[in-house]
Amino acid sequence: MNAAQDLALKSHLKALKLPTVLREYARTAADAAKEAMGYEAYLERLLAAEIGDREARSFARLLKLARLPAKKTLAEFDFKALPDLEPLTVHRLAECEFVLKAENVLLVGSAGTGKTHLATAIAVEACRRKHSVRFFTVSQLVETLLEARSERSLGRLRAALKKVDLLVLDEPTVALDADSRRLTWAAIRARADAGAAVLLTTHLLEEAEALADRVVLLAGGRIVADAAPRTIKARIAEQRISCRSDLALDQVAQLPAVIAATSSEGRCIVRTAHAERTLAAWLARDPNLEDLEIARASLEEALAQLLQKEAA
Repeated sequence: MNAAQDLALKSHLKALKLPTVLREYARTAADAAKEAMGYEAYLERLLAAEIGDREARSFARLLKLARLPAKKTLAEFDFKALPDLEPLTVHRLAECEFVLKAENVLLVGSAGTGKTHLATAIAVEACRRKHSVRFFTVSQLVETLLEARSERSLGRLRAALKKVDLLVLDEPTVALDADSRRLTWAAIRARADAGAAVLLTTHLLEEAEALADRVVLLAGGRIVADAAPRTIKARIAEQRISCRSDLALDQVAQLPAVIAATSSEGRCIVRTAHAERTLAAWLARDPNLEDLEIARASLEEALAQLLQKEAA
């Protein structure tokens, strides 16, 4: 190749934005000559190098935009320290199918169960799969939202968050004041309504039930539950009866199938293993009870029971 051809080739590669081919074509040509490599094999090697570098640059860019607290990976997660944690389930979650389906996932567990490490590792895998990610602690998100509101750019921020494929939120929101909680959950629900995925780590379930499509409960280094909230609640037979009754609380507590009985603001609230049996006996003793409400156990109660069973 003469100088004019070499100059023209470099100009073409720059115009086509093929920096790796531009950097490697001469060295690869020399290697190809030594290995008696055909034109097709030479071209394939150059293009493979270009694609590899392009994917690496894209991955690095997405990681930078994600603003992760650290680059944690599943390879670094000490599964041996938590022998009951099923690696296969964790790796399936890290395949990020829930991102493609725009599902919301909660990682629920007490402090020290590895929720933040797993959330960060899943975020890294999402970047590797070319999904855009944004990581916030809840306090960071609140600060960002409040700052945007003061600068009258809250709408633009919410619009930007909607465009991210996966929003990762670490820490519960219970410690926030009412205004901060409202801002945070408005941003989360706006994403959910727009069909975008949220991954939330928490040890609290207030408001989360309305958000989650999928809940992963970690306890004792083991995944105790990994399902939709309604599926988890269906595993628990317990129901709650709430009403106004003239029957004394200690008498209510002795009704058939009653697990616990409490009172609040003039209402009697009963947890029962069999609502029909409890209610039939209750009506027989107090036919004038009113304002009756019957509901399945809440997600928080269901998860608490699963944890009790796990500890037993």
